[in-house]
Order: sequence, then structure tokens, then C-alpha cells
Amino acid sequence: MTLTSQWLNAAAEYGNVKAFLRVIRERESGQGADAYLMINGGGHMAGFASHPWHDIPTTQGSKACGAYQFLGTTWAGLCEQYEFPDFSPQSQDLGAIALIHERGALQDVIAGKFDAAVAKLRKVWTSLPGAAESSASWTLDKARAVYVNYGGLLDNAELLQPAAPIEERTPEVAPLPKEQAMPLPILALISAFGPLLAEMIPQIAKAFDKKSETPAKIEAATKIIDTVVKATGTTNIQAAVELMQQSPEALKTARDAVVTEPSIMGLLEIGGGIEVAREANLAVQNAPQGFWRNPAFWFVMTAVVPPLYGVVGVLLWRMPAPSEQLVTQVVTGILGLAAVAAAYYLGSTQGSMQKTNIIAERAKEQA
Repeated sequence: MTLTSQWLNAAAEYGNVKAFLRVIRERESGQGADAYLMINGGGHMAGFASHPWHDIPTTQGSKACGAYQFLGTTWAGLCEQYEFPDFSPQSQDLGAIALIHERGALQDVIAGKFDAAVAKLRKVWTSLPGAAESSASWTLDKARAVYVNYGGLLDNAELLQPAAPIEERTPEVAPLPKEQAMPLPILALISAFGPLLAEMIPQIAKAFDKKSETPAKIEAATKIIDTVVKATGTTNIQAAVELMQQSPEALKTARDAVVTEPSIMGLLEIGGGIEVAREANLAVQNAPQGFWRNPAFWFVMTAVVPPLYGVVGVLLWRMPAPSEQLVTQVVTGILGLAAVAAAYYLGSTQGSMQKTNIIAERAKEQA
């Protein structure tokens, strides 16, 4: 399963991922900025425009390059999937994260399951401890120490402090309980999956626009993500979005769950939320006022009375000696129109009152 570019960027911001990438570089290319220019066997690339042997196999003279020693064919495959624009350090980091994911080790890395991640990635980076080309002196304990020194948190929540500060060290992040999957930070999730959710559920687009990041919007976006995950029966928002993209039924279930959740739609309303709007509507309907202030009354007066007056005037007053049959027909027509007008007036008024009562009852239930 291929990750989206947004997810790769979100994963790259996590401290455990940064620390693990530093462990890979330790024996693949070394330390410092020169690591990203390294050519296997010696020498450095002239720049980061592209991989020098893009899509060229080693049988034709290609060499592994960069901080993670990508083969030309491997890098070409990654570019086809993720459309990396160059071979810059940022692109190389994202490419390494993509390979970690392809081996099923990304969640292990995020969760701090260092040993499990190394075991899954030995065939990708053969310099990792225990791999075929790894030095016997490069033990798992030494690799783990590098990981911790550069800010990595182990799954037992123990953080070993280095003897002296290291410039590349990332801020400490409090780990979740061991039995719980460690998600990416909520702002990263919002950035990565917000546009997709807004496209699939237009009613919540306001929560993911770029105009501002108010506490109410962040709270709404967080509740939306939680609601979507629960409604789809998945374990995380990435799996939920992928299921919604593939299954119209899952998309409908998630959409219905979100738009009917009062706590979400209330946070997205303007002017106090949906509850305030309901209370205002109820106050207007119940306010003491004469029937002449009802729009339905004036609609009836404007649409029905003038035509009736014209019909009566033309057919009865200006026609010489109308027959009894004609008079009966005219009177019957007038009474019929009057009945229709009365039914409309009463129906609209009663319908409005019924709607108000329903709104009031729902508001009480949700209170």
C-alpha cells in the first residue's frame, strides 16, 4: 500500500522517525551534510538535481548514492510513486520513510519498537546490525544508543540522556502506553488528511481550511477524525480514508456519523453554534404577535383576494342578467379558492409550529 505524500511529510516530523533515519545513516553514509552527497565506493555528487544513475541498474555501472544509498532503479521506482522533484536531502528522507513503510516497519518506528524495526529492515539496509554486510562491531546495543542519543523514545518509555547535548537532537515527546498504537501528532494528521476529508465530506470543509487554526477548529477537526475512525471500524485515519475511497458504503456511514454529531456541527457553526440558532428560532416562533405579521397571511391576501375580486366584478356586476347556473359556478369557484387559501395558511402555520416543536424536543434530548 502506497502512502500519500502528505502522510510521508507528516511521518518525517515525528521524533522517533528522525532518530531512526539517523541510525540508518550512521553506517550507510556517515555523519553531516556530506552524507546526502555520498557515492558508494568514494566520491560525492555534484548536486541534488537528480540521482546520477536514475533508473540505471548496477549491471550497467550504476552506483548507490545519497544518505541512504539508493540504487538508481530503486530511486526511479520511488519517484514514480511519490513524484519526488529532486534528490535533495528532504526527498531522500521521504524516500527512506517510504521504504520503511513498504517493509511494514513504519508503525514500529513510530511506536519506538526499535529492535523489531531493525529486524524488518536488515534486507533493505544491509549495514544495520545483524545484516549480511554489517560489521560485527556495530551491535544492536550501539545502534540503539545512537537512536536514543538523537531523541528516539523506546517503547518502554525509557529515554537515556546523552552525556552531552547533540545538535540534531529532537524535542522529547511523551510516549503513549505500550499497548496503544502511537499516532502522529494531531496537527500533522489534520494537515495530511484534512483536504481529503473535506473533499469527501463537504459539510466539514470549514474545519480544514487554511484561513486560521482556532482552538474551536482544531477541536472540531480532532472530533471529526475520531468519529470517522470509529464509524468505519478502522484503527487509524489513514486506514479510514483509504476504506472510504474504496467503499461508497463506508463513505456514507462516515459522512452520516459526522454530520449528525452535534458536537462537531455545533463547533463548525457561526454565531454561537447550532444550539443558539435553534433557541433563536424557537423564540421567534413563540413570541406574541398578531396573525397579520405572519408572511403566509400576506401571501394569501396578495395572491388570492385581488384575482377573486376581479372574477366577481367581471362575471357578476358587468354581465347583463347572468344565469343562475353561471352564478352557482362562480360562487363554487370562489369558495374553492378560499378553501385552498385557508388550507395553505393553516398548513404553513401548523407546519412551522410542528417543526419548531420537533427542534425544541431534539434540543432537550441533546442537552
